[in-house]
Amino acid sequence: MERHTYNHSAYKLLAIITDFLLAYLSCKLSYWVIFGMEQVNEDHYLSFFIIFSLLWVCLAGFNNLYKQEFIFSFEVLINRFPYTLVAQVVFTLLYAFYLTQYSFSDKFILFATIYAGVSIFFIRFLLILGYKYRRLLHRNFRVVVVGGGGTVDDLISFFSDVRISALRYDDFNEIAYAGDGYFDDEQIYRFKAFCLENDISEIYFALPVQNTTILEDLIDFADNHYIYFKIVKDVKVLEKSENRYIYLKDSPELEVLEGEDITVDFYGSTPIITLKKQPLKPMLSRLSKRAFDFTFSTFSLIFVVLPVIFVVGILIKLESKGPVFFKQKRSGRKNKEFLVYKFRTMYVQPPEAKYKQATKDDPRITKIGKFLRKTSLDELPQFINVFLGHMSVVGPRPHPIPLNDEYAPQIEKYLYRYFITPGITGHAQINGYRGETSDPYLMEKRVEYDHWYIENWSFWLDIKIIIQTILNVFKGEDNAY
Repeated sequence: MERHTYNHSAYKLLAIITDFLLAYLSCKLSYWVIFGMEQVNEDHYLSFFIIFSLLWVCLAGFNNLYKQEFIFSFEVLINRFPYTLVAQVVFTLLYAFYLTQYSFSDKFILFATIYAGVSIFFIRFLLILGYKYRRLLHRNFRVVVVGGGGTVDDLISFFSDVRISALRYDDFNEIAYAGDGYFDDEQIYRFKAFCLENDISEIYFALPVQNTTILEDLIDFADNHYIYFKIVKDVKVLEKSENRYIYLKDSPELEVLEGEDITVDFYGSTPIITLKKQPLKPMLSRLSKRAFDFTFSTFSLIFVVLPVIFVVGILIKLESKGPVFFKQKRSGRKNKEFLVYKFRTMYVQPPEAKYKQATKDDPRITKIGKFLRKTSLDELPQFINVFLGHMSVVGPRPHPIPLNDEYAPQIEKYLYRYFITPGITGHAQINGYRGETSDPYLMEKRVEYDHWYIENWSFWLDIKIIIQTILNVFKGEDNAY
């Protein structure tokens, strides 16, 4: 299996050089804004440019922003950058007004600091984002091809040509597969364990199957473990009907695939059957959704959340003792845990009660909490989660861990909703399935809407859901309590 290593020291050098140049150019831009582009830079301003830039690099290094193990961490950037910026302001003012005999324009220093802070943060964020997605593009996922023969050889060769790490799994052929399409339970168990141990992201199943129960079991396994399941067929089992649609002929898989929204793609000359629409699987789609989330959350934090925090925080504190924010572990993409942020809407609860769902007229809810829940303003701090990449603006709502443990065994393909990043709002929420879900039917409907969203995502669908969510905030919702 091909492995890729990354030279963090090269990225460290790139970050240092980029920060220095951005700080220098910020001073230059500020000078032009204040004094005009035709003004010749005075010597003491040129010295200031260099000192300002070197100062930033030194302070950023002191705050571990160039440390190799932290250089690609969003969390470290968010936590350490404000300290660096404050220190930059303090030392810049100290130099400009006390450590030099020259005078500098106050506006120049202010603009230079703002330009430098914004540009350096933005470029560093893009650097981290680019690195993380580069890893995804380079073998951060593995595929397994199940079976043998010429078709599998062609597929393995195709993956090699496009630099995708593909593992061949032919244990079924050698031991369990006897030529009639039936497999024993032990081999199925070992194959599932192989997929989990090797962190497989996609399964390409190239064996004939007579026992369709086995195929259904593997498809359910893939859905519940966030693995894409695809079927590899020979060209001879594909035909075009009169209306030009490709379909399978004389294949037992038809029994399993009936009603599925299947598509047929060709990897080289090998036909690949995909069982579900996957609009968020292409890298470009995920990048565009993440870019929108970052932009939307940034503006929301600056112009909505920060002004609201001050007022809401005071009201929460005046009514009851306890923190302004409520933090709780939730399930994110691929069921990975993260801390979700909300405004506290209840009186402080004992640990054993913190996962109990809110009910109508719940005595635990404060007066200000009732208003926040009714208007969904309690969700505003989750834009912090969106900014950090834990959540999306739109997606399936992240449920508390105990709720997942309760419903995963009860509802078919419940965990499939975590195939994508969860959202602040979602398709289920705008259709009335929000709030308490004590009735399993309500949870089934929520999951159904979430599945539909995953398989029908588009940028304009996200916009539609956001607009409908805003309208619901103003008109109120019966299930918001």
